[in-house]
Amino acid sequence: KVPMMAGRGLGHTGGTIDKLEAIGMRTNYTCDEFRELVASVGAAIVSPSQSMVPADRKMYALRDVTGTVTSLPLQTSSIMSKKLAENPHSLVLDVKFGEAAFQDSAADG
Repeated sequence: KVPMMAGRGLGHTGGTIDKLEAIGMRTNYTCDEFRELVASVGAAIVSPSQSMVPADRKMYALRDVTGTVTSLPLQTSSIMSKKLAENPHSLVLDVKFGEAAFQDSAADG
């Protein structure tokens, strides 16, 4: 089973949720709908909601207006708040770096 809460774009990047919604995919689900999707389909990608990760939207907005989008500790807390809310049995993190990422190189992370 693969539950995933993905984020919106910050700074110069387009987030996973923005990209999925651009092609017409629904990403806003309640906690119960999210659980049902994962149980029935085996995977789901949803946007964080107030009921699942209440502080994440506020942290996103704060990072955006304070110029701390690239702050590694704030990135990590945002990612982990969503991952922990998913209550996974295991966890894989894909860490991006390069021109379209927040970190220019692997050494920056």
